[in-house]
Amino acid sequence: MLQAIRQLDGSDVLVIQDQMDVTCGIVMQTKVQKLMFERWGDTLTMDFTHGTNNLGYHL
Repeated sequence: MLQAIRQLDGSDVLVIQDQMDVTCGIVMQTKVQKLMFERWGDTLTMDFTHGTNNLGYHL
C-alpha cells in the first residue's frame, strides 16, 4: 500500500523506525493534502483518520 501511495504524483510517505528497526510511525501525504496545507496551513487542522480506528477508542 505504501508503495502505491508513494507512486502517486506529488505524494510522500515517511516510515519512522526506532533503533531496533521497529516501525513506530507512518506519515502519508497526498498532493491534495500538501496543497491544502500550503494554502491554509496556519489555520487548518486536517484529520484524515475517519473510519480507520477498529479498536473502539477515539483518536
